[in-house]
Amino acid sequence: MKSRTKILIVGGYGNVGHFIVADLAKDYSGDLIIAGRDLLKAQVTAKKFGDKVSAKVLDVNCNVFQEEAFSDVKLVIMCIDQRNTTFVEFCINQGINYIDITASYEFIYQLEKCHSLAVKNKSTVILSVGVAPGLTNLLAKLCKQNNELVKFIDIYILLGTGGKHGDAAYRWMLKDINDTFHFNVSGKNVTYSSFTEGMSTTIADEVNTRTFYRSNFSDQHVIPQTLNINSASTYLCFDSKLLTTLIVFLKWTGISKLLKIHWFQRITIKLFKLFNLGSEAFFIKVIGKDSNGKNSANSFSLTGVNEGKVTASVASQLARIMLKSNVKKGVHHIENIVQPKEFVYQLDVELVIKPVRGN
Repeated sequence: MKSRTKILIVGGYGNVGHFIVADLAKDYSGDLIIAGRDLLKAQVTAKKFGDKVSAKVLDVNCNVFQEEAFSDVKLVIMCIDQRNTTFVEFCINQGINYIDITASYEFIYQLEKCHSLAVKNKSTVILSVGVAPGLTNLLAKLCKQNNELVKFIDIYILLGTGGKHGDAAYRWMLKDINDTFHFNVSGKNVTYSSFTEGMSTTIADEVNTRTFYRSNFSDQHVIPQTLNINSASTYLCFDSKLLTTLIVFLKWTGISKLLKIHWFQRITIKLFKLFNLGSEAFFIKVIGKDSNGKNSANSFSLTGVNEGKVTASVASQLARIMLKSNVKKGVHHIENIVQPKEFVYQLDVELVIKPVRGN
């Protein structure tokens, strides 16, 4: 029987994946495999690292996988969207550990159902890996750790529009504009719509304010369970005020429904890639509230640059933890595995966490 030493990075030639490969190649020379449907892209990316990285063809949506082809794989890092959980369940049944950077709550919800299977097969699956979800979950945990009276959490995310993103990230954002989503709040099923209910709060300098709008990020669905709070809400805006205002207008007028048409969506993604409307900087702010809805004294913000690179750094650091230590088995979110400040300050990126004085 082969010893499991290999790290399989699915989509390792993509926007986030190639950063993960570059990071892990420093420590795991010869054990990295870039996989994906496009073998040529995988080989071209692998070649940049000499003999440190190899390539293989893999379609995670084909539903049939050979055990022998994965007999030496210890960890899979998933950087692409999947249609179903077949490949993940295959990995779990082989005792392979697994990290997924997906932001789709629909898919995360399906993976959470694999917890018992993962425990049975001594596999660890980590979800909510990236900036949002990911770092947002960790800041929420920091709020809860600093004040056990926190029962409600508001998450504010300002994303830079000047960075490079993969098509999947753009598709998620365009889908989110028209999303409606549901929460159970105090026993009642409440429906919300993205880019409505604007909320104003101060940003990084704690002087200027921006208006953020509801968005269907998965963190708000997850942390009520993982942190034992009543509910959480996530709000989004972009560093470009023009783009944020335009999206709100399109949503208000109903014109945004055009984004559901595939050809119109493709054109919109091309325009996003063509025009640079902002910077690569991003900002996260998390406010904890008590049972009466009043702000606690323990609210935190985080600033960083290059969302894709930071997501990759989060995934790489989690991979190192999983490879070097005995992480608990089952399906877990990042906040169940690591401590916020300790983890963030170990990342190979420039991030700053600080307490927030006001709203």
